[in-house]
Amino acid sequence: MSRVQPAGHLILTTVGADLLLNILTPGEVEEGKHLWVLDSLSERESNLSVLTRDYIRSLGERALDALRRSPVAERSRLCPELGRIYALYGDERLVASPEDKHLLVATDAHTSRTAAQVIQRFLAEQSHAAELLLIPQSGPSGLARELESSYADKLAAYVRQGGEVVLNLVGGPEWLREFCSSVVSRCQI
Repeated sequence: MSRVQPAGHLILTTVGADLLLNILTPGEVEEGKHLWVLDSLSERESNLSVLTRDYIRSLGERALDALRRSPVAERSRLCPELGRIYALYGDERLVASPEDKHLLVATDAHTSRTAAQVIQRFLAEQSHAAELLLIPQSGPSGLARELESSYADKLAAYVRQGGEVVLNLVGGPEWLREFCSSVVSRCQI
């Protein structure tokens, strides 16, 4: 009888726009530019003005640069999603073993997607596998329910192979965190 090799951890992280809001300078907040981000939290890129869309992209670029050059404490302050992962693993690590993988779950809203893409790029630059799953902003209906079923099956297979799913539900809207919790609860064996 062959032994199943442990698959490591799958760190399932919900992502919101906190990273983009935390990168704003006091001057930008004073100018009211934080409202551009807040007002666009549920908007797809195609629904935003070119100015707002480009501004959010520039915040993403600045956030990635800040994550690259900052020590862990500053990264944790800028990005609660990474902060929780550092808290889980300690020693300034983003994984417990090379077999660990990240699944970043965000809405398809421009702000959430941009923040998730920044985190995904940062993790990749740190040599950590990270997959991005975008859930329709409309919430858990239709396509999202199909995704729930599909990912529940994939996560259940991962668990059967000896992997463990670690929940990091700090970002994104509450319905997204509940969606991810529901998916994981369906795959528990």
